[in-house]
Amino acid sequence: MIAVMSQDVSNQFYHATGIKSYPLKPYPHLDAPVASHADMLICKIDKTVFCYNDYYLDNEEVFSKIKEEGYEIRFTTKKCNKVYPNDIGLNALVIGKRIFCKKEHIAPEIIEYAKENSYQIIDLNQGYSACSTLVLNEKTAITGDYGVQKVLLENDIRAELIDTSNIILKGYNSGFIGGATGVHENKIYLFGNEEYFTENQNIMSIITEQNFDIIPILHDQVYDFGGIKLF
Repeated sequence: MIAVMSQDVSNQFYHATGIKSYPLKPYPHLDAPVASHADMLICKIDKTVFCYNDYYLDNEEVFSKIKEEGYEIRFTTKKCNKVYPNDIGLNALVIGKRIFCKKEHIAPEIIEYAKENSYQIIDLNQGYSACSTLVLNEKTAITGDYGVQKVLLENDIRAELIDTSNIILKGYNSGFIGGATGVHENKIYLFGNEEYFTENQNIMSIITEQNFDIIPILHDQVYDFGGIKLF
């Protein structure tokens, strides 16, 4: 297994977990604070990874490691720039056989893949769907966005709302819970102190009920570094 994430936190993740971590370089077409965020640069569905063609060419070492793990890389023709919603082409929240996203602006290759592989596309107002949500399993999620919570509940997914106003994303008022975490098997990797969860009994009860352990990567405040992609 390998991990892929922002260059801003890759070394810290490796030292905290021992999992080989590969840093993503900044993509100049994204706003600087999120330019190396995995949830803005990579969409992973099954054993397929979607990315921008020109970004791939500048990061071939990282993508070659992903391919070594048995994943296929698909490029998107979607153009990206710093102005929302032109930055959300790969920002899709995958839960089971459903893809939650702002459909009008998601990469057409993701729509095509969904049709080919019997995925349901569910439209959201929140363009940063992957950033805003921590998925524990196909039936359980945690989000800081009321609109996302509402749609997930409508689709029979237990979705708990969490206050994300104190998640730090430099250059913005606050960050997202999906961008502050990564999940693999029964572990939640958190870019911050686990007290962020333990102080919220409702959220902590869900984490305990689902048999997850929290692995803190940093030990002070919680930061949004664009999440973690594990392969």
